[in-house]
Amino acid sequence: MTTPVSTTAARRRPALPYAAIVIPLVLAVTTASVVLPVTATAAVPDGPAAVAAAPLLGDDFEDGDASGWSTSGGQWSVGSDDSRVYRQRGGSGSASARTGDPTWTDYTVTARIKPTTLRPGRSTIGVLARLQSSTSYYYLTLRSDNQLELSKLVSGRVTSLATAPATVTLGTWHTLRLAVTGNSLVGQLGTVSVSATDGQFGAGRIGLVSTSAAGSFDDVLVEPPAPAPDRERPSTPGRPQVLEVVPGAVTITWPASTDNVGVTQYYVYQGDQFYTQWIARIVPDNSPLTLPIGATAASSHFSVSARDAAGNTSTISSRMTVSQPPSFPRSGDNTVPPTAPGPPTVLGVTAEGYRLGWEPATDDLGVVEYHVYHVFNVDEIRVEAKVTTNTAVIVPRGGYETVRIVAYDASWNSSSSVTVQLPPPPTPSALPPGPPAR
Repeated sequence: MTTPVSTTAARRRPALPYAAIVIPLVLAVTTASVVLPVTATAAVPDGPAAVAAAPLLGDDFEDGDASGWSTSGGQWSVGSDDSRVYRQRGGSGSASARTGDPTWTDYTVTARIKPTTLRPGRSTIGVLARLQSSTSYYYLTLRSDNQLELSKLVSGRVTSLATAPATVTLGTWHTLRLAVTGNSLVGQLGTVSVSATDGQFGAGRIGLVSTSAAGSFDDVLVEPPAPAPDRERPSTPGRPQVLEVVPGAVTITWPASTDNVGVTQYYVYQGDQFYTQWIARIVPDNSPLTLPIGATAASSHFSVSARDAAGNTSTISSRMTVSQPPSFPRSGDNTVPPTAPGPPTVLGVTAEGYRLGWEPATDDLGVVEYHVYHVFNVDEIRVEAKVTTNTAVIVPRGGYETVRIVAYDASWNSSSSVTVQLPPPPTPSALPPGPPAR
């Protein structure tokens, strides 16, 4: 009897040999033979690229019948063995039970098998794959001489493809898996495996089989191959674009990335020197994003990479750079910049550092703020001061240092002085005397 997968959960069983394989399979099948479309998928939450194909068929015989199975030879019936099972009681000759879709190509058939009678010699019991007829198929069987055998039957003629030593015990459950993918055939019993390459049969149904043997079958499951892992990177996102700059912050967006499955995250990078970069935010899309600008950052650069559900990450976009904004809100629509401030000079040395001064800039509406740009350690650049007058104090770092002054008006129009080199810091004896000792 065929029913939807979700109607009845398969009954749990006590732990048996190879239970690590059996239990997940029992939970995945129904209490009846179920055939599902190969294309059905189910997303696994909270995990990258966790997409699994739905099983093609599952039968644990808990509904008490073997509807959908056709048999030849032997004595087949649904019986009890701690739970409902499909039994083959005839211990002589060849017996098989078949089900499934003849158009199935690549899949894995799994079944629990308990041999109850194995005659000396080549008595076998196992599973079938890519079955064409009762005399043509691939099969994986347990042999009475303690061998795991992968073979094919073509019009009744047997060709052994691979064998491996395996412990076969009467009255004990064994889990057999036979995977057929293209010309690759792989059989497994626990840690024992056999494999071969053969292109005789490209598609076919599945089945259960015994030769001069009797036994029970349960938890038959047919699964399509696992989807190929997604290894395709998303495209590189576009260069970030500025939507708005306000004192201490910038709002950005960027042209979206594309991906064969879908972009799930964007990594937004920020830096305040050309050689520095850190992850400022991780966001789900390219919606407008507001980020802080460091108070001493002469400029801040931003770039973006995209990540998909499988964890594939794009290359990082090109950078967009934003200069340090003034500390006051922009006003007006004036477009005329101030005149350039005069070259900064050292007016004096204090305990706090160098006191700089410069000739003020002029502006049709008035200069509102000056920024003092300080370069030191060869290539580090900082805005050391934001002042409203034409003097400021900065701390010398030593070595080759330069400074320049940038003037801003109310509309954030700007102009810059020339860059000048700072003299070396004075020796301690040149500093003004401190307070007398007490």
